[in-house]
Amino acid sequence: MFKVGDKVVTTRSRVIGTVIRITPKRKDVVVDFGNYQSTFRPDGWQKGVDVWSSTIIEPLTPEIEREIKRNIIINKCKKLFQIKERNLTFDQAARILEVLEDEDNG
Repeated sequence: MFKVGDKVVTTRSRVIGTVIRITPKRKDVVVDFGNYQSTFRPDGWQKGVDVWSSTIIEPLTPEIEREIKRNIIINKCKKLFQIKERNLTFDQAARILEVLEDEDNG
């Protein structure tokens, strides 16, 4: 099912990784997530963890990638709002309202 070089995503936390190795004997799938690696069974279930913290990998599709990118942008915006709300100027507030009101009317 998985091949070396495939882009995959975890179903729980939506982390994207790359398959870097398939073990010859058991066909375990080793995935590099950038700052860590993890091993999965050929069916996608993570190895070496209990059932409560286990995750599954699936092939990364364009739709899933788009959803992840959208969520990143939304979360970044929410975080910036939390940081900026204390120092929000009148001009910034007016521009934000203009954008939000355009969305409501459009």
